[in-house]
Amino acid sequence: MEPPKKNFVMNFGAVGKSTFYRVACDCTDPQCDLTLEFEANPNDKALYLHMYKDLRASAHWGYTESWYYFDWLRVLLNKIKMCWRIFTRGYIEVTESFIIRDEEHIMDFSKAVVQGLCFIERIHAQEELDAETETEEKKLP
Repeated sequence: MEPPKKNFVMNFGAVGKSTFYRVACDCTDPQCDLTLEFEANPNDKALYLHMYKDLRASAHWGYTESWYYFDWLRVLLNKIKMCWRIFTRGYIEVTESFIIRDEEHIMDFSKAVVQGLCFIERIHAQEELDAETETEEKKLP
């Protein structure tokens, strides 16, 4: 018996001139997933691809054996350092990873990109058709 197919990429709707996909991370944590938004811009016929991801800043980095009994103090100092950086710079730098590991996951991701492009092309074609219809209606007496 084959294992059930993993659903790495899911289209979860279209709003206006945008369509949205949820791309699952290989780590299977839903908080680690990526959201893709394909947006059509009628002004310059451009395609915008937005990628949204929740980023987390952790104060639990830098573990050493010598600090084992004072781990709470290390975490507190890291939190103070992070707050100070936000206070003085106005931002904090965070690095977050997203894993696409196997061939099926990559193919699902590429299908989502192709489907998003097709969605945008349909919107642009519909806008051109609407514009032609408008100009023909203006020409009629």
